[in-house]
Amino acid sequence: MNAGSATFITVTVALAVKLFVWAHYGPVPVNDTALYEAFAQMLLQDDWSWQYTFFDDPTPVTGLRMIGYPSLLALAQIAAGDAWRHAIVGLQIGASLGSVAVATLWIYRLSDSPIRAIIAGLSLAIGQSAIYDTLLLPDSLFSSLAIMILCTLCGRGAPGQSGPAISTALLCGAGVAAMSLLRANGVHIAILFLPLAFLWLTQARANRISRALALILPVVITVQVYMFWNQYRTGVRFLSTSAQIVAFQPLYEMAQHGTNVFTDDSVLSRTVRETTTSFDYSDIGVLNRRLKAEHGWTSVEVAQAGTEAFINAALTEPLALLGNAGHAFGFSVIRSLFNPALAVSEGHHLITAQRLFPGASKIFKSLNTQSAGTILYAVIYSVGAIASTVLFASFLIAAPFKCLRQGNRRDSLSILALWSGTLAMFAYYSLIHLEIRYILPAIPVVVGVGLWALPRFRARRPTF
Repeated sequence: MNAGSATFITVTVALAVKLFVWAHYGPVPVNDTALYEAFAQMLLQDDWSWQYTFFDDPTPVTGLRMIGYPSLLALAQIAAGDAWRHAIVGLQIGASLGSVAVATLWIYRLSDSPIRAIIAGLSLAIGQSAIYDTLLLPDSLFSSLAIMILCTLCGRGAPGQSGPAISTALLCGAGVAAMSLLRANGVHIAILFLPLAFLWLTQARANRISRALALILPVVITVQVYMFWNQYRTGVRFLSTSAQIVAFQPLYEMAQHGTNVFTDDSVLSRTVRETTTSFDYSDIGVLNRRLKAEHGWTSVEVAQAGTEAFINAALTEPLALLGNAGHAFGFSVIRSLFNPALAVSEGHHLITAQRLFPGASKIFKSLNTQSAGTILYAVIYSVGAIASTVLFASFLIAAPFKCLRQGNRRDSLSILALWSGTLAMFAYYSLIHLEIRYILPAIPVVVGVGLWALPRFRARRPTF
């Protein structure tokens, strides 16, 4: 089976699954969708005076969210009218299918195995990404762009080419720029994979600077223009104020586990103590409103204070912060890497708030009272959990050893750079706030590299 056939199989399966989910659930709004839709409605107004009232709101939506996804929502409303939500889902599914194809081709070329390529592609086709394609959130597009870029950076230029084409570098740069407009931390994620980008650029024997500029300039220009717009409308230069929420999440979680970093006599610490004793997520909003109402703090100032508090916690309470990260990243994440049964169950619960099945452990403890379908779910879930654990262990341990055994080869160095960047992504989100939707780009990487690192077992032909 060649690469084209393997890709056709995975894309066909992915299309069937995604169309079924789309038809069954339709476009799915969630809590965060309201913020993006509110931003989109602002963009559709004839009067843009809203951009000059930024500091009237303690948590302004145009600071918490980047303009990329709201712009797509606004354009879809103009182009598709009442069907705009379906247009967005169609766009997300199209991009997701592209990522399935690119990931399958990359694993095929890496492992020279159509079976392993198909399995890696299916981790996207029948995994949790199929659910997020139907959600009105930027995570699906962000993930699809990241997967296509990472697979490209791990690949080689076309035969006879002196390294990657400038046009390819420009497309990757534009993709990262788009990611930074979808989520403010798109730049942070890109920085984690700079070694991989460097290795990719060194494939070129000439015009390396031109290729590097094609890769970097779209990102730099996009970020600088966005920061200039923020400065123009507020008088303050910033990219996003999301830190006024996300920087406090791990600190509040640390407090729930017994380590309170808000014990000094600063305005921030006093206000935290006045607004919460339970350190729930909802209390962060109360904190923001109190800081504005009583102390006149702007959202930018709260974001800066939150960032400084997080850095201070990392310096003064590193073990507590790492412990909180350990709570975030565990078996619940690992088991979901290649687990179609879990994807179905968790996806249905995410969309409907109802459980299709009880937990697998509860099912096995009461087999006599369970239906055949429920038992089948528990078996498939368990197989998926075991497979996911094996693949994660192979990625984590076997992959770097295989790279080191192969020596100073470009492919091995690229895999090591991808491996370290992926682990850094896990650490990044675990330290701040980890949800499966944030690490969707890592799933085909872990599965694909994990499969590549597994030993090959070749059947021996019988001799007579």
